[in-house]
Amino acid sequence: MILAFNFNYVSKNGVLESLLKEIAVDFDITHKILRKDSIVTLYVDADESRLGAFADYLSASTSFIHFFLNLQV
Repeated sequence: MILAFNFNYVSKNGVLESLLKEIAVDFDITHKILRKDSIVTLYVDADESRLGAFADYLSASTSFIHFFLNLQV
């Protein structure tokens, strides 16, 4: 199963991309991160159980969520 997370994140300092990559690697999830203008898209590919745990962790640990203009899954 593949999920795509779109983060509308205006900062272009690379912090979000690095954090998302680190979390995906920790969960041993195949991933790809793309940026177009202010939209950072994280594609993750894993089984439903692993993706559920990943999404739960991501939502619980992203303390900087208030910096996003928008987030879509």
